[in-house]
Amino acid sequence: MTQKYISCLLSALLIFSASAMELEIAKGGKGTFQYGAVSTASGLLSLREVTHQVSFDDSGLTVTQTSPLPPAPMKITAEDCGIVEVTPPGGKKRSFRIATGDPCGKMPQGKWSWTKKFTWKELGTASAEYGKPWKIQLVREFRNQTEKAVWSYPGPASVVFREKGTNFTFNGFGPRWKQIGYEITWSSPGRVKVDAEIVSIENPRSFHDIVNNGSGMLRTIMNNNTERTMKMQWSDPGTGRVLGKREFKWQRYRNGTPAGPLYVDPDPPLKLLAAFYPRKKHLNVTLSCPKAEKIAKLGKVSFHIVNEAGKTVVSAPAVRTKGNCTAAIGLPELPENKYIVYAVGKGKRLAASDTFAVIKFPWQDQKYGQSRLIVPPFKPLDCKDGKVQALCTGYETGGILWNKINADGRDLLRAPVRLVANGEEFKFKSSHIVEAADDRVVIENDLAVTGLGLTLRQEYDYDGMCKLIFNFVPQGKMKIDAMTLEFPLDAKELKLFHSLGNGMRRNRCGFLPDADGTLWRADQPSVGGALAGFRPYIWFGGISRGFCWFAESDENWGRSKGDNTLSLVRKGDTALFSIHLFTRPRVRLQPFSIVMGVQPTPVKKVTRNYRKLTGDFFGSWIPDNSETLTFCVSGAKATMRTQDGPNVPVENDWSYIDFIIRNNWKNRAEVERTAAAFLEKHGLNDKKWSRWSKSGDGTTLLTRMWQGARFWRCAKYHFQYFNPRALCPSWKEFEMYSSQWFLAVGHAERTFNDEYCCHPDDDYIDFILHHALPFLDRDYTGLYFDNLYDLVMQDPWADIRTPGTRKVPYYPIWGMRDLIKRAATLCYERKRTFFGLPAVMVHMTDCNVVPWNSFAGITLDWEMGYGDTPYPTRFSDEYILTHTLGKQTGCLPWVLVNTTGSNGAKATDTLLPLTFGYDLFCQTGSGLTKTERWKKVQNFVRNFGYGEDSTTVWPGWDDRNPVKVKAKTTRCTTIRRQDGTVLLLVGNRGKAEKVTLTLPRAAQVTDALSKARIADGKEFSLDLPQYGWKMLLVKGNK
Repeated sequence: MTQKYISCLLSALLIFSASAMELEIAKGGKGTFQYGAVSTASGLLSLREVTHQVSFDDSGLTVTQTSPLPPAPMKITAEDCGIVEVTPPGGKKRSFRIATGDPCGKMPQGKWSWTKKFTWKELGTASAEYGKPWKIQLVREFRNQTEKAVWSYPGPASVVFREKGTNFTFNGFGPRWKQIGYEITWSSPGRVKVDAEIVSIENPRSFHDIVNNGSGMLRTIMNNNTERTMKMQWSDPGTGRVLGKREFKWQRYRNGTPAGPLYVDPDPPLKLLAAFYPRKKHLNVTLSCPKAEKIAKLGKVSFHIVNEAGKTVVSAPAVRTKGNCTAAIGLPELPENKYIVYAVGKGKRLAASDTFAVIKFPWQDQKYGQSRLIVPPFKPLDCKDGKVQALCTGYETGGILWNKINADGRDLLRAPVRLVANGEEFKFKSSHIVEAADDRVVIENDLAVTGLGLTLRQEYDYDGMCKLIFNFVPQGKMKIDAMTLEFPLDAKELKLFHSLGNGMRRNRCGFLPDADGTLWRADQPSVGGALAGFRPYIWFGGISRGFCWFAESDENWGRSKGDNTLSLVRKGDTALFSIHLFTRPRVRLQPFSIVMGVQPTPVKKVTRNYRKLTGDFFGSWIPDNSETLTFCVSGAKATMRTQDGPNVPVENDWSYIDFIIRNNWKNRAEVERTAAAFLEKHGLNDKKWSRWSKSGDGTTLLTRMWQGARFWRCAKYHFQYFNPRALCPSWKEFEMYSSQWFLAVGHAERTFNDEYCCHPDDDYIDFILHHALPFLDRDYTGLYFDNLYDLVMQDPWADIRTPGTRKVPYYPIWGMRDLIKRAATLCYERKRTFFGLPAVMVHMTDCNVVPWNSFAGITLDWEMGYGDTPYPTRFSDEYILTHTLGKQTGCLPWVLVNTTGSNGAKATDTLLPLTFGYDLFCQTGSGLTKTERWKKVQNFVRNFGYGEDSTTVWPGWDDRNPVKVKAKTTRCTTIRRQDGTVLLLVGNRGKAEKVTLTLPRAAQVTDALSKARIADGKEFSLDLPQYGWKMLLVKGNK
């Protein structure tokens, strides 16, 4: 995400100030139901899910409040209460307190619910006084933990009673908002226009539609540490009269813990957590309790592991650590079994326990995709004469490391790479080649400064990536005051940057200043937590060439949290990129290693014509003269349930999927008959489907299975979807691998399905690719991986590549790279490539990471900024150049497009300036308002010859474009047919401006749609409005 975009959204958040609820309530029925109450202390929605129902009739006002009871054995207190505050029109405020012991309340199924009717007389009036504003505040006061939560914040709701009308219900966030997502729903017994918007830098969403005696839903994911704002308005679609407004902010988690008060057990039980790491044959056990004195009273504690037969296999004493009892236990080779871990204190077995399992799986140690085949379009490495050359990039040895780094024929270095410690430059001693193969070259250089030896190991992969391992050997006690690795880069090649560390949809990119001085630092702004001042990835470059550096962590560096680790400083033609390995004095006695990687770009190039490709717009419409590309759906559409495994059909029955693939069905009725027979065979229906099913939009299983068949038929190319972050408690693998794969410390919760919690180590990759094989064996085009973004591994034991434990959190870069490379290799082993590229598609919104996407063939971008805002405000020029185009990784660019809401049609029109200016016609709909004008443009361009092999295309960012544009914010893509006719696609991403276009020679220019004459000659000007565009036909310009 660009700095400009972030600033825009942050400004929107700052401008927003919470306003009290406004609503109309119609007489009779159930009135209005409103989910949620806002905590007055934080201004955020309370995590305790309070709901209110308000209705009225001729005799008075009825209020129902429901809130959760504390979990057993805790009990609600006598001081807990509900409060109703009502101010009638022109009257005085009345307050009513409802205590937990009042007879109007009851406590069924873990909730305290009370219903109280107040006569109009009690409220200081004779009637509802239709049409006049009342002030109503409903309060829930909690005593454990203390919290005051109100239904309207910051003040009471303004309520108008109507004799007739339509009431509105806000049902809430659904069951998943406690985990990683939300499914916001609302309903009405009548016809209501709903306008809802989520304001967030993370995943903005909007809903603008009419709810007619039914319900609506807005679904998406959410990340940690992100505050969001919900704005809702409901109105009469006939008259436009506003019937209600509501705004609130919410955040579920902050740094992994609940972002607000919850119940605290005054007598909490002991909790035992056993984290099993099968690859390391290791178990970490923790016995904890919020009341430290309970642990202290246990005396001597030991842990015991028993199998299902009750036989003890390992026992270990506990160590007191920060008030807890812990043990790090090395395990013997354990046979298949389910194991129970329990604790003994004061000679008695404690109730707290945990389990893990050792299971044999068919995918274990299969090493899928680890053959040493070279996936096209890559070529064997050329290692000779001190040079290592890959397809488009290479290195020339010199000095301690390199004196040249080649990027598409240009040297990126202005001088050799240097490593300096305590002011002394490391000196070269010797070098030898460890391995020189087609797919891998390993070279070791021996270097030294006073008191410190170094073996610098270089591992070159055939895509041009080089892994650098610095193995330092102190010669006795060595004090290192400072150490810096320096890359003197050619400043003329560095126009843009893109860094990781902030998280998907929040990462930074931009233009570098064209001036001397500090161009970029890793700590401006800094990421948070233990890695503050460090960034795992930075890329510098231009549209065609660049250079990236990356490291998983700052392990073994000499620095403190907050110290800047990376900087780019320009002086004249040299931009010095410095990696500050030691920023504070540190004494080293033992050998230590530092690992990082570098990769010049582009790693490969797109050489085949892909422009006929279009995405799936989830409907029957497909642009003319195009070939549809889709990532195949999972879930009910393909008879897959989350609980059965990653893309495993029900009971491993592939019959319905094979029916879809055969693609010889005649109509929807035949599809639904086949689907119904499949469901009946397995005893399934809409109510009985999946343990982890998401609350949906009411679509039946038969309809979803019909959608799956239609998606397959509409597309020519099919990539099977996989989520490389998912982990479900129902999977058999969970009991064995949940700790090793889980990003947080310990194992994942068993109570919910977490879709974004894993990192792909070698075992996880085998696990995923094993489940990909049936799809590749069924002639799927390739594999699609969702959500490749930067997440931090918090568990130091989970890194199976490092013996023992790491010391710091880390970004698992190497694992994700291995997943994509091994997937590409697996596909190629099965003769799969895609337009001469690896048959792997990756979703990388805001995370165009070169060492990951190097082995992909197509990248999917733009899953952010959804709604009806203008497209040029969603994605800046620098964002598209660094992320979307795919030039650095040599991938086909594909984008998700979404324009929903009351201004959806206008937003779709603003998509065209970006489509035109950057040549981004490969799009897939994700809630796109497909206007007739937009369809007409798509069809015209494709029928003109866009995508034909005989047609030449010069995108608006291409320096070779024969049409020159003089403008601030306008770009022009040029399309020339074989007959010499040219189509100019002119798009303005900014404010209204005059645009001057210069053709190679004089020609006749007309508007492609209206046929109006624009100009005759070589140079002409246009006045383009804000976000305006033009399609111009040019004839006589061969």
